[in-house]
Amino acid sequence: MKFYDNVSIKPKFMCVIVGHYEAVIQDKETGIYIIPITSLRP
Repeated sequence: MKFYDNVSIKPKFMCVIVGHYEAVIQDKETGIYIIPITSLRP
């Protein structure tokens, strides 16, 4: 992961926001969360 390796202050988590998906999941290989846009509503 180029971004993670090149920043001096490491993020607590990384995510990709997608348009249509059923659930929040975490990619086991990279540790990046996949979050549907609908989960961000109040």
